[in-house]
Amino acid sequence: MRAIILNETGRAENCRLSDVASLVPGPGQVLVQVASAGVAFADLLMVMGKYQNTPATPFIPGMEAAGRIEALGEGVEGLVPGQRVLAIADFGAHAEQICLPAHQVLPITDGVSFDAAVAMGVSYLTAWCALFPSARLERGETVFVTGASGGVGQAAIQLAKAHGATVLAGLSNMEKAGVARSAGADHLINLSHAKDCDAVRAEVYAATNEKGADILVDVLGGAPFASCLRTLAWRGRAVVLGFTTGEIPSVATNYLLLKTISVQGLQVTAFRDKLPDTVRSAMAAMCALYEDGRIRPQIQSKFALGEVDRAFALIAGREVTGRLLIDPSAP
Repeated sequence: MRAIILNETGRAENCRLSDVASLVPGPGQVLVQVASAGVAFADLLMVMGKYQNTPATPFIPGMEAAGRIEALGEGVEGLVPGQRVLAIADFGAHAEQICLPAHQVLPITDGVSFDAAVAMGVSYLTAWCALFPSARLERGETVFVTGASGGVGQAAIQLAKAHGATVLAGLSNMEKAGVARSAGADHLINLSHAKDCDAVRAEVYAATNEKGADILVDVLGGAPFASCLRTLAWRGRAVVLGFTTGEIPSVATNYLLLKTISVQGLQVTAFRDKLPDTVRSAMAAMCALYEDGRIRPQIQSKFALGEVDRAFALIAGREVTGRLLIDPSAP
């Protein structure tokens, strides 16, 4: 089969299209023929050697793929050959085939295309786990989403709106306001002056009748997180998803005490491994929302397998407003 092989981390240009042996599923594993795969910020971090779970080289990058089950290893139950699935892997998706543990394979309905399944994938599952099992979103609450023009940000906006929430979209670049509006955001919050805590809080309080936000979903970290945390209402809940600013903030716990605020982190692969039934149910619910037209993942571009470096260049240049996909069958 054809696959992208990374022999040395550090540069996206180190990714090479190669011919490798076809895969055979071992006990408890599933072999998927890949019809569509995703390229995301986490993939770029892994290629650069900066991701928290970067495997030893050589390896095949890519954490998301959709396609049909080709074969099952011994002991796999509840799945059948030919079934349409989404694979949420640790790596290995940038190839014509992927072999992975059965609990990392999520069934998808016939009404969801392979491209749409990947476009939801990690972004929407992350947003779902942040909003529901983590932050316990209730209908009518207010959700403040940072990095709102990114994949997880747009997913959080759409899922929160589908659940009857009011959504504030935090943007470091207001030129991307249209992306957040298209996703369904009710209010835009300017985070270009994120170091000014009072200015950010004033915008949020003005949009919430002086109450503050009930939930903060943060992907930025750094100064934006410190400012946005101060916009939460009494008993507000903050969920930390990443640090795209490159800065890991510290938290003043006295502030948490005074406003009875809770802060927790989330890594979707931990949910996948420790709460597989929750993630499988989340994917089924999102398939239903997609078929009802209540969520719509945005696809920006699709590349051939050998063009993955072009996708990484867009991500590195912060030129991404929709999902980037790979078609392994393209020449």
